[in-house]
Amino acid sequence: MDNVLETVNAVFLPHASTTQNATPDELLQILQIKKINKFPLSKRSKQFLEKYYPLATVSDWNDWKWQIRNRVRKIDILEQMIQLTPDERSAIEKRTSNLPIAITPYYLSLFDPLDSQQPIRRTHIPVEDEFTTTPGEDPDPLDEDGDTATPGLVHRYPDRVLFLTTGFCSTYCRYCTRSRMVGETNGEYSFSIRNWEKAIAYIKEHTEIRDCLLSGGDPLSIGDDKLDWLLSRLRAIPHLEFIRIGTKIPVVMPQRITKDLVKMLKKYHPLWMSIHFTHPDELTVETIEACTRLADAGIPLGSQTVLLKGINDSVDVLKPLFHGLLKARVKPYYLYQCDPVSGSAHFRTPVEKGLEIMQQLRGYTTGYAVPTFVIDAPGGGGKIPVLPNYVTGREGDNLLLTNFEGGAYKYPDPGGKFGAAFNKTPVKQHTMGKPLPEKLHIGFTYDLKKEYIEKGYSEEEVAEFDSQETIDAVYNALTSFGHTVERVGNVHALSQRLAKGDRFDLVFNICEGLHGVGREAQVPAILETYQIPYTFSSPDVLCTVQDKHLSKLIVQADGLNTASSFLVKSAEDIAKVNIAYPLFIKPVAEGSSKGITSCSLVKTKQELEERCKAMLNTYKQPVLVESYLSGREFTVGIVDNTVLGVLEMKPTAFGDPTGHTYANKQDCANTMEYFLATDAVGNAAGELALKCWKALSCRDVGRVDIRCDANGIPHFLEVNALAGLNPTISDLTIINRLLGRTYESLIADIIKAACNRLAAASI
Repeated sequence: MDNVLETVNAVFLPHASTTQNATPDELLQILQIKKINKFPLSKRSKQFLEKYYPLATVSDWNDWKWQIRNRVRKIDILEQMIQLTPDERSAIEKRTSNLPIAITPYYLSLFDPLDSQQPIRRTHIPVEDEFTTTPGEDPDPLDEDGDTATPGLVHRYPDRVLFLTTGFCSTYCRYCTRSRMVGETNGEYSFSIRNWEKAIAYIKEHTEIRDCLLSGGDPLSIGDDKLDWLLSRLRAIPHLEFIRIGTKIPVVMPQRITKDLVKMLKKYHPLWMSIHFTHPDELTVETIEACTRLADAGIPLGSQTVLLKGINDSVDVLKPLFHGLLKARVKPYYLYQCDPVSGSAHFRTPVEKGLEIMQQLRGYTTGYAVPTFVIDAPGGGGKIPVLPNYVTGREGDNLLLTNFEGGAYKYPDPGGKFGAAFNKTPVKQHTMGKPLPEKLHIGFTYDLKKEYIEKGYSEEEVAEFDSQETIDAVYNALTSFGHTVERVGNVHALSQRLAKGDRFDLVFNICEGLHGVGREAQVPAILETYQIPYTFSSPDVLCTVQDKHLSKLIVQADGLNTASSFLVKSAEDIAKVNIAYPLFIKPVAEGSSKGITSCSLVKTKQELEERCKAMLNTYKQPVLVESYLSGREFTVGIVDNTVLGVLEMKPTAFGDPTGHTYANKQDCANTMEYFLATDAVGNAAGELALKCWKALSCRDVGRVDIRCDANGIPHFLEVNALAGLNPTISDLTIINRLLGRTYESLIADIIKAACNRLAAASI
């Protein structure tokens, strides 16, 4: 009998208080009962249990209903277990409706209590970014509501349905596609037998349905009896060939996979299961035990993983996850591009990141470990596979292919036509008459601020020039794409290189120039002389938009809103200004907010005269006088004739309340706040900006500044056709970052826009 007691204690540890004072027969009975649902307890779980639930037993911990009852939902309890950052604490306190915080003790035991950047912790602890909605996001991005046949039943595909069985999950992922409806009693859908019966009746009536996916919420959060009832009703439908269950419970509450549950599920074959895995940290002994039980029951298992920025967006994370899943008999099935659900921008990666990972998997590991990368198309388009381009074209009866190493191969395909559309058309050439190669020899031209300051120029004189940080960031991004990049420098260095005979496939030009209204056009004009392609707008456009008055006249001629204005060329012109006060004044041809101060806001005739004279004397150029626009201020990023995003700018308590002044611009981290504007006024600002961009014939990438009048109507201010690219403080990169995009993706957009333009112009 001592051996029995040792066995019981070895299996269930000293927490099993039921062994105390038990008779030998009782101990045997306990062992027999316990063996039925024996579940492993890792050292990590044991330590967490002892520390935070000292009165609970191992049997409690391994009881899934105990895990449900003890989910951590309140901030005071959560703070006892992990050290929250101010951002996390603020977001939790603010989250009062939709997608609550709820984490099982088991899953919480996997969190790093000190590291807020731990991947799985980030997926379940909210941050303030969750409350920012960016363009294209929607509470129901997949338009499931639009395809709902009965409450909780989505019929999108011809032969299969999505059955939302419950709105309950044991834990809530912060990027949840159904955040609009899960976890809240007042959500769109909650558990209802009556709704189940309606859904079952619909499936019976529609004999084309052969496949039913149970999801939610999480179907495995439903008790065995109710789940058994539902599965039995579905299995009784003759034309329903198989049933699938979508769940995350084996990952966040593996104790739910009891032997009783598995025994019940076995009755309903063919039954498949898709499990939501995110990171290798989830591959614990408990989760592997849960998967083993399911696999041993003959249930085919697949994994569905959402690609998440900074969490699993690298092959170094996903390959170990997929390998670990295969060892647990779970086939990596889908890698999802994160759905654009409201508040998810901080989780989303560029699509090219997913393609990059797929290219690093295919051929470098077994095909069983390579999932299908898909985008679940917004608006109800369904899952669309996104694949690297392995078909490169066609040559007569041969299909041209490239393998995972980039090697070129031919496959005999007599009479076939597939691949012809992939052929590179030889007439698509750039302006020198040569085909533009995929890997470019790029000349990089720029004005390094430090070099000019060392020559005696003031900080304000070279405010538009670039820091070493910016130049390094652009260079590193360009080289990361496989291009050969040469740092050329300013217009003088470029002239010397060209005179020596140096040439480039493309010049990435961010030179602002130093003298004259046409200073930004100097490098492009020289490059056109040598027939060398370059990025951004043409010389004539750069000259036009540098002159704020001229660009306003063009925009105005197209019937677009811009404030009333007058150009003061000399002191004598001041008396001719006939615009109602207050007014706003600035140099007509400066950038980076140079010349704009709190004194730019003019309220009297005397102030106008004094300040115009001072500005004429300081900047040696005309002064633009405009009606003052007192409303919201925006800058709009434009990429290849589409709106990238609309950024609203507001001075902080430390900034000049006038707006985007030179002083505020120089210390923007402390003096300005930035928000993505997605409301009606922000959208109107974006529409106006794009129209102005096109009216001025700008191209590739840049910014348009917009400000509203007192009635909230947007008006054009100016265009920056050579926008700053500092990775931290430039307005365009701030927009890009707030959209959840990488700096590299923005630089890639510039190259792509230029190459598309050059190819189209030469067809």
